[in-house]
Formats: sequence, C-alpha cells, structure tokens
Amino acid sequence: MLRHTAVRFARVARPRGIRARPCAPTTHRWPPFQPCRGLATAGGEGDKKPAPEPSKWEKIRTLFREHGVAFAGVYTVAYTATFVPLMGALTVGGVDGPELVLWGAEQLRIPYDLTWIQDGPLSKDLINAFIAMELNGWIEFARLPVVLAATPRASAWLNARRGR
Repeated sequence: MLRHTAVRFARVARPRGIRARPCAPTTHRWPPFQPCRGLATAGGEGDKKPAPEPSKWEKIRTLFREHGVAFAGVYTVAYTATFVPLMGALTVGGVDGPELVLWGAEQLRIPYDLTWIQDGPLSKDLINAFIAMELNGWIEFARLPVVLAATPRASAWLNARRGR
C-alpha cells in the first residue's frame, strides 16, 4: 500500500510535460509494481543521529564505576571544603537558625505551626547545619565540573600509590 501511495504521489507531484520512467514490468500479478526506489533516499552517514550527550548522573555513575574510591574521595573532599566555610560563616555570624526558619515561614505565609522548631529538641547548631547543607547544594553547579575533571587525576595518583 505504501508503494502504491508513493507511485500515486509521484504522478501527481511531477511537473507537467515530463514523463516519469515506469518501473520494469513484472511477470506475476502481486505486487502490481516492481520494487523500485521511487521517492526513497539513499542511506548514508548523514542519516545517523549523533549520540546524545550523557546526563550529569550518567557521568557520575560512569566515573564511580571507573574510579570508585577516588571519585567518592574527591566528591567528599569537595563537598566538605564548601560545607565547612558555610557552617563557620553561619556560626561566627551569629545566625539563629530556628529564628531564621520561623521568619522565612512568616514571609512565605506558611500556615503550619512551626513553633516546635524553636522550643523543640533540635539545637540551633543542628538547624544551622541543615541551612549550610541547603546553601551547599546551591554550589553544586560549580562543584560537580571540578569533581568530574579532578577524579581521573586523583585515581591515577591513588593507583600509583597502591603500585598498580
């Protein structure tokens, strides 16, 4: 059916006054037309779609499979190297974590009763640590490329130390 539609389209779409060369005659009744490359194009290298760029998580999984301990170590060091200054800035700056959370809830008009944060079992330093972890997550766009670039070098150094 597709071949029949293609032949009909070729008859309608050709300019007037030009005759299309018919396909070679067949000796059997079905299919009524000889297989030919009517409107098809030749396949080639240009038809292949390039492989899509791997996502961030695929890159991370690949690095972890290839480098294992080195990747985990580099990422841990990079995360800690940004977390410690953030936590230090919150502590030295005298930020009151529970009060900051309550102020944010008030500004956002959150209807829940959050007074347990101030009077509850969570300490000020623990809430400051959670705030520092959230702020640290905002730095991921800069940290991850550094980790991806540094991991192969750290793995080579670690393998040299191990004697591999």
